[in-house]
Amino acid sequence: MKRIHHIKKLSYLFLACVTLFISSCKKDDDAPAQKNITEIVVATADFSLLKAAVVRAELDNILATTPNLTVFAPNNAAFIAAGLTEVVISNYDKIALQGILKYHVLTSKV
Repeated sequence: MKRIHHIKKLSYLFLACVTLFISSCKKDDDAPAQKNITEIVVATADFSLLKAAVVRAELDNILATTPNLTVFAPNNAAFIAAGLTEVVISNYDKIALQGILKYHVLTSKV
């Protein structure tokens, strides 16, 4: 009799553990999707000159698809302080602009 009672308790404990395990493994569908770097730059008004530079340097696709990058993104004030307006950026040498922009990128997530 005690043995049956003991087996019943173990069964309930096992069932509780399985239920807990299954419910804890559920995918969290409510988590917002992370934006890639290009989406963040496009969505932020203070990065409009950075957006123009990234597009001119043809780095927008790389920033959108390469995982684990960190960009130290200069805002519009930094571009203006460096004398880079949208007109200057649109006429800037692509290779030189790529070098400048890549200087602000780490190939790891920080």
